[in-house]
Amino acid sequence: ISSLQNVIAVSSIQQATGIEVSFGRWLCVSIPFCSFCIIVSWIILITIMDPTDILMIPAIVYEQNVNIFNKRNITVIVISGFTILLFATSALTNGVFGDIGIISLVFVGFMFGSGLLTEVDFNSLSWHTLFLVGGGNILGKAVESSGLLKIIASNISEALPLNSPWLSLMCVLLFATTVATFVSHTVAALILLPLISRLGVTLDIPEVMVVGSAFAISAAMALPFSSFPNVNSFLIVDDFQTKYLSKKDFIITGVPMTLVTILLVATVGYTLITAILVE
Repeated sequence: ISSLQNVIAVSSIQQATGIEVSFGRWLCVSIPFCSFCIIVSWIILITIMDPTDILMIPAIVYEQNVNIFNKRNITVIVISGFTILLFATSALTNGVFGDIGIISLVFVGFMFGSGLLTEVDFNSLSWHTLFLVGGGNILGKAVESSGLLKIIASNISEALPLNSPWLSLMCVLLFATTVATFVSHTVAALILLPLISRLGVTLDIPEVMVVGSAFAISAAMALPFSSFPNVNSFLIVDDFQTKYLSKKDFIITGVPMTLVTILLVATVGYTLITAILVE
């Protein structure tokens, strides 16, 4: 439930093979693999970016003697937790809410309608970030409705070296990551993972192909607009409205980290998925 592409991956495997990937088995794969990827990514970051370019980080002063467990904060925590639970079980509530965005809209309406959030909070929202993310979703919907991505995916599947499953996996991972770099991760997963699951059945490695592709889609981070965390961090500014990060920062760190992660999926991830998920 960490991301929609994970949910789609589990659903695609079940539809293609009838195999259900349990919550615990997924964690047995994802926790060690993602932990290892984080360590490798940190090494890449401190190698490319100079961590000694500043002498000190200024302390952040918070208000003292503030009761954080008041009624307002407890209500926000409870409502937020309930909303996250609805996100996690969205597949079971499609008949009630429809799209997962409706759950978010109900949450926003309740927070502002009840007075928990005020007009000041509304005006302080990062609207330029929201519009940029929304624009990326619209681009993804346009690609999906045009059928262009399905045509490309179909042609690539015909050109894959089907006699070499591992080489085919590498090609699929590169293709999925490239697509997810330019459209949203969610749209890439919605379009590609059902196709990849059928290709995985053909190669007799459906679990490796689908779960590996879900990890690869999440690893697409080469551009400032590749994912919401990228967009959000790219738009953060200091007190003088100067951005902390530039496009160059994302490219020089994101490209090698994406490529290294794909390689890790095809090696470490391949081993873990085969040992834990393949029956």
